[in-house]
Amino acid sequence: MRTIFLGAILGVSLASSKASAAPSVWVVDDGEKIRRDAIDTQFEHGQENPVWRPGEPVRLFAMKNESVAMQVVVEADDVQLRDVSVDLQVLDGPDGAWLGAAGVSAQVARPIERFVEHFGAGKLPDALIPVEHTPSWAPYPLVVDPRSNGIVWIDLNVPRDQRAGTYRGAVHVHSGDIEIGTLPVELDVADAMLPDRTVAATGGY
Repeated sequence: MRTIFLGAILGVSLASSKASAAPSVWVVDDGEKIRRDAIDTQFEHGQENPVWRPGEPVRLFAMKNESVAMQVVVEADDVQLRDVSVDLQVLDGPDGAWLGAAGVSAQVARPIERFVEHFGAGKLPDALIPVEHTPSWAPYPLVVDPRSNGIVWIDLNVPRDQRAGTYRGAVHVHSGDIEIGTLPVELDVADAMLPDRTVAATGGY
């Protein structure tokens, strides 16, 4: 009887622990398509993930006049998440330089742009919608169903005249007034320029 009683207590404890699991936030690069129902992948554990590991900053590299991107994945537990916002306001760099909402260059788009990844009728993302222009069927702030992912794609567009060096900031994720996660971001800008056009060509016969 004592063994059965202790087993029952342990079962209740494990069930309570599982039920209280929190939503999670993780990042992957722009080379992967993350399914809406992919809630336990190697990428969120930092495996085969070239830009992020748990407990470390997101690390990106770019040349001047280049755009790089990352995907911020918000994974719900057993409870639906509503009013989910994903914000990256500014990256602070060397000697007072910064990359953010202002300082727009004519050669590139806005320095930081965000897009909702719309899943459509399937479970793979099939469209990127600017957060400023989302329709009712793909809202922002996000609604993330239980045991599902919501994803915001972030472009970092580096102007031609950006100072080289390391830029640091953070992605902040909230569900309403509740903070779900904060992930530090580091962008290394090389002292090199990505050309606007192809500068060499190779042919074969």
